[in-house]
This record gives sequence, structure tokens and C-alpha cells, in this order.
Amino acid sequence: MNEKVPKGLWAVLIAFVLLGAVYAFRFPLFEKPDEPEHYEYAHYLKTRLALPKVSLSETQAERPLVEMEAHQPPLYYALVAAAASPIKGDEFDQSFSRNPHFLSTRIGNINRFVPVYERGSSTPVSRTLLVGRLVSLAFGALAVFATYLLAREFTDANTAVFGAGLMAFNTQFLFIATSFSNDTAMIALVNIALWRIVRWARQPPTPRSSLITGAILGAAVLAKLTAIGLLGILLATAALRTVRKREFTRGLLCLILTILAFTAVTGWWFARNYSLYHDPLAFTALDSLMGRRTAQISLQEVLSFLNPTWKSYWFDLSVGFLGFAASPAYWAIFGVTIVALLGAAKAFFQERALRPYMGILSIWLLILVVSFLRLNFGAARYLGGGRLLFAGSAAFALILAIGIKGMFRARLSSIPQFTAIAGLVALAIVGQTHYVPSLYAMPPIRADLPPEAQGSSRTRFGDATEVVGYVVSGGKRPLRPGDRLDVTLYWRPLERIEYNYSVSLQLLAPPDGKLVSQIDSYPGRGTLPTSQWRTGEIVEDKYELSVPHLVGQQALRLAVRMYYLPTGERLPAFAADGKPVDDVILARLPVDPDGGLELPENAFRSGGEFDGLGRLLGVQVEQNSKGQLAASLYWQTDSSPDRDYTVSVQLSDSRGTIVAENGTQPNEGALPTSTWWAGGIIIDKHTLQLPAEHGAFNLDIAVYDSASGQRLPVLLTNGRRAPDDILFISSLDR
Repeated sequence: MNEKVPKGLWAVLIAFVLLGAVYAFRFPLFEKPDEPEHYEYAHYLKTRLALPKVSLSETQAERPLVEMEAHQPPLYYALVAAAASPIKGDEFDQSFSRNPHFLSTRIGNINRFVPVYERGSSTPVSRTLLVGRLVSLAFGALAVFATYLLAREFTDANTAVFGAGLMAFNTQFLFIATSFSNDTAMIALVNIALWRIVRWARQPPTPRSSLITGAILGAAVLAKLTAIGLLGILLATAALRTVRKREFTRGLLCLILTILAFTAVTGWWFARNYSLYHDPLAFTALDSLMGRRTAQISLQEVLSFLNPTWKSYWFDLSVGFLGFAASPAYWAIFGVTIVALLGAAKAFFQERALRPYMGILSIWLLILVVSFLRLNFGAARYLGGGRLLFAGSAAFALILAIGIKGMFRARLSSIPQFTAIAGLVALAIVGQTHYVPSLYAMPPIRADLPPEAQGSSRTRFGDATEVVGYVVSGGKRPLRPGDRLDVTLYWRPLERIEYNYSVSLQLLAPPDGKLVSQIDSYPGRGTLPTSQWRTGEIVEDKYELSVPHLVGQQALRLAVRMYYLPTGERLPAFAADGKPVDDVILARLPVDPDGGLELPENAFRSGGEFDGLGRLLGVQVEQNSKGQLAASLYWQTDSSPDRDYTVSVQLSDSRGTIVAENGTQPNEGALPTSTWWAGGIIIDKHTLQLPAEHGAFNLDIAVYDSASGQRLPVLLTNGRRAPDDILFISSLDR
């Protein structure tokens, strides 16, 4: 085929490169699938001038990053190593470390490594990463162009451009085509090899073309072993043509030359694998890395795997199954795909000339799907999503392009073609402008505290940083089990911090501080570790805690700690006055597990009004066999008290002498009055030891200021003040 490249293809290629550059430059560092492992392979090759290998004896936990991809062929890594050779000092572990809180929180922490973004000038590591991404982008453009060449062997230029566009503007292909990995190099070479195979089916091969085809297929295998499936398709295609055209001498010669060229390119690699692993394909090494599944796969597991695999073929901007788009996007793509596949089936049966080529593409897709399922369901751990099917992305895109063309008249086909391409481009743009900033959001950096956080806290952690404010959602509204509590901390670093400290936000239950809920993370939901903080800035750091099921009303304490995870050592905390504190208590938060409480029918009615506290609706009393009196006070407030009061429940005899008393903050200190909320009914439980003698006793209630000891004024229901500000409830007989 000798023809001028159409303008439409140039437009596709230019748009692909521009979008790809954005995905290469602006996507978070090392947050594409397995980028650190691929990076270490290329760095090993660059610095040691040798190939890494897999140790078959080590356990998963003992393996360095470089071993995780050491079973891969070296073509892509050698190209990156050569391109990045001028860059010095690009050791990965000198600048990056694992995020120990990866996937530990409901929101954020989808980054495997930190830092996610660079602050300031680029480092040698990030420059080498960019080199690897740009090498992939170049292969991506080649893959798109090869898709067009492949299509032109059996369809018109317009459909070929459309098919190339369907492949190019798949958001996930853009994402992978700009990652530091060998996938895109393999995809490009597979597409070229497919083009050569289809051309072999169309016209007689020559010795020269056979050598080229074998070398290209060998290069594809040296990029990634996935391409070896094409060898079977090539042999079958060559054999069928030889028999049908009766070109036995030419066919056999060309086939031998192809195999010789393939062996010349790949033979050394297979020999090395056999020498190292006694397995020319290195499947033994892969099994050692991933483990083998021992349990039988169930139908439910298969079905549950297919949905995220389909979604991740089109859009998953994460290391795997964590960065999906909104559901309508997938439904729209699914609908178009169904229509296109119906059109492809129609074209297959109606257009005889297309059948051999659609057959080649379909068989290649079938080989890939079967291999993909066998690998994923045979391994003990997840190997990857839809991106592992991208070796067939050109074949799939061209089948869809032929199908859409077949479903519409020629003069109308441009409308669905344009709509499909525009939709994919729009989704790719939204992916970078909306989803990436949302998934990997950096916390806001402030110069000053917001008004709602001013004066709320001033606690220092060592000499490193201080909490200068915080905001807790909900105000005085009581929490319920299952609620999510939003907490924002405002940090101000006091010096350059060398280490990455973890923040632990905890909910502690009274009376002994039992831990009931906890979230641990690097600041910024994992995106801004403390080693990247700068003095003078205020870091806005958001957290989300879940409220567990609890029994009884109580006030949980919200505590914050900062610690160094590798050793577990906590940074010492100091209050605003400089005194050391064990736990930094930010707030006390009321929890009302039941809600909607009512005064029991057997309770003594009261109605006394305690000034500054609220109304005592009534008191329910019970005597037990241990000689104790359990008194449950039912309070209701119109506003939240501003301080902590002590509630005194008293029994006095006929002479007015107090014979039993329980004077504590409500619920034995578990629900201080400053944590009470307006409108609801609050239960305050007290236990008194009854006197040994029997008789009639008065049950009285008094409330006083814990600091001054001053009793709160009590107004009776008739508007008069209670004597001595003690509220009489009832007489009790023992």
C-alpha cells in the first residue's frame, strides 16, 4: 500500500500526542500500574549493564521491587536505559517510599508510594520517570499508526482512521500509553506484526518480507511475552495460504526464513530463561512471583471479575480497580459496543472479502482473552485488569469500526463515527481535569487559618510541627452509630521535617479511654507526607472517622497522635502552655445510640428548671438485691451548656440528714454537661448505696458548678425557687 497519509489520521495522531503529553507530565508520580517495578528494572539495566533475575527461593515479602518485573523481556527497558543514561542520581529509594497506609481509608490513600507530586524543581528520579513515559508515548503513537496500516489492508481509509481513533482516544489506552511500562512497546510491535500477518494473507510473501515479519514478531516478544500468541496465528496464516495458493516452495522457504529471523531475535532470551529457570518462557519465575491458586474458581468469582475488567479496559486511572468513572460512561460505551458488534457480525456474513481478516483479528482476541483469564484465575494474586488485553486493542477497535460502518449507510456513518470519537476525547479530557485531581487531591496549603478554626487548638508535636486549629463536623448534634465524622486539622510545620510521620486520629470511649474508632494516614490522605511540608505554611488535613455501635449515651474523646511508623515511636506532645500531654484531646463528642428517648411511665415526674442546664423531666428509680438504688435522670435542654456541672443525687432521712449521695458528672463522667445537645432527652445514671436501716427517705437532686461549687438555681413548676436550690423528687420507702 503506497498512499498519502490522510489528514484525519494526522489529526488523530496529533491529538493523541497532545493528550498523551498531559497524561505523561501531569499524572501523579509512580501511580500508574507497576511503575516503580518497571522503573527499577530499567535503572538496574542502566547502572549495572546486566539483566535482573527472579530468585525462585525468596518469599513475596523479601523481594526487592526490581524482581517483580525481572521475568519480563528487556527491549523496552533497554531503550529507556539508553535514553535516560545522562541522568545521574536517580535511585528510586532515595526519593520515594511506600505509602504504609495504602488503601487503609475510605477516601484517599490510593497511592502506593509517596510523594505523589513534586514540590519545587524536578528530581533525577522524576526526570527518568518522564523519559520512560515519553518512550511509551512514542510507542503509543506508533501503535495508533500501525492500527491504520493494518486496517488499510482490508477496509477503506475513512474506516481505518476511525478505528485508529477508537484505539487512540480510549482513556485507558492513553493512561497506559504514557506509563513507565513495557505494555505500549509490545502493543505497537504487535500491531505492526498483525499488519504483516494480514499482508501475508493478502499477497505472496517474499524472502525479504518474511525476514522482516519474523524480526518484528521477535521484537514484539522481546517487549512482552504476550506477543508470542501471534506466532501461532502467523504459522496458521502462512500454512493456509501455502495450501490454498499451492505455493509450497515459496511458502515453505518464507516460513523458514520467518522462523529463523524470529529465533535470531529471541533465541538468546529463551536460552537465558532455560538456564535460569529451566523454563524458556519463564512461567516458573512468574509462578514464583505471583503464586499459584489452589482453590477452584467459582462462577460467582468469574462474574464478579468481569465487570471491573470491562470497566478498567476503558477507564481506571489508578494502579488497579480504584479510579473508575461514573457508571453512565460505561453504560454508554457498552451500548455503542453492542451496536458495533452486531454491525460487525452483519459485515462478516455479508462481506465475504472481510472474513479472513476479521477472522484473524477475532482469533487473536480470543487467544488474548483465554490467556488473560487463565493467568488471573491461575495466580494467587491479582495480575491486572483490562489493560492486559491491550495487545488486542487494535483488533477490537477495528472490529468496532467495521461494525459501526456496517450499521449505517455510507453517507450517514460519519455522524456516529464523529460522535463516538468526540465522546471518547471528552471522557479522556474529563479524566485528567476532574478525576485525577479528585482521586489524588493535594490538601490545600494556607497562609492563615479559616475563621471557623481560629482559637480552637494550639498543640505542638516535638519540635517538628503544631496543630494550630481544627474543625469537627456536626457541631453539638449527637452522633449515631454508623455516622461519619469529618475532622479537619490545620498543621503548621516549625522546621524542615526529615521523616514521614503518620497521623492517628482516634475516638476514645469513657471512662478509661478505650479505643473505639481510628484512622491512620500520612497527611493529605496520603498525598502530602510531612517530609514535603514547608515552614510557614498551614496544611489543611482532612480525615473521616466512622462511629461504631455503642451502648448508652456518652461523650467520645477525639484524640490526635503523630508517630513514626517504622519504629512506632510517638512524637511527644505539648499543650499550648508548654506542658507535656499524653493524648492531645481535640474535642468531646456526644453519642446518642438510640435517639428518640421518652420518659418512662413509671418515672417520677419533675419539671424543675436548673438555670444554665435545662429541665429535669423526671427520675426513674430501681432497687436491686445488692442494696443499691439506681436512679436514671431524664434531662432536656434548650441550648448546649457552656461548662461541666456536677449532678448530686441525694437520699435524706426524716431529719434532713443525707444518708446516701452520688455526686458526679453525668453518667459517671461519661457524658459531661458541656457535651449535651439541645432538644433531645439525655439520660443521666447514678447509683447510690442504700443505708442499712429501713424507713422513708427523700430523693433530692442538686446541680453545682464543678469549679466553684456553687449550686445552680432551681425553679419549680409553679415559678418559685426551690429551697436551697435542691429539687425534691419523691419519698421512697425501704
